[in-house]
Amino acid sequence: MQTKPSEFPITGREGAPIDLKTATQWTRNYRRMRPNERISHFFGREHLQNLLNQEGCLGIRIYYANSLRLNGWQRFLLAISNFLRKDLAGAEGEEHLILVGSTREGKDQLPGEETESTEKGIVTSGVHTMSYRSEGGQGHTLIEQSNPCPGSPGCPKNQLTDG
Repeated sequence: MQTKPSEFPITGREGAPIDLKTATQWTRNYRRMRPNERISHFFGREHLQNLLNQEGCLGIRIYYANSLRLNGWQRFLLAISNFLRKDLAGAEGEEHLILVGSTREGKDQLPGEETESTEKGIVTSGVHTMSYRSEGGQGHTLIEQSNPCPGSPGCPKNQLTDG
């Protein structure tokens, strides 16, 4: 699935729904390329809403990051590893982030799976606040990013993107 070309200025409609079959294949590809590594992240509604409530905010950008600062020897070994993976094995694809709603119990809200959750006697059914509905509003939807950074048109230049 191709992502929609970047629109500038940002409109708040960037990104696109992604079908479950494609999302499943892409996440499987990632797990096979990086066994025993973290496969997802969760952000609570309150923190996402705080970001979205900032004046002028039209969306959320998610950066790839790692807390380990590599020494010269580690950078050298990784450069060799990346050369072998990319140039010799031809095993390089575009990395993606896929967003999915999650219930109070930590269950992913996937297309075709309606959830019912109770909290203080209130029953909610359908789409969790963190997920998006597809056109027509049918069930849960997965979301992929519009363009990964850096390198995409319009990516900001700052401390998170330099180096």
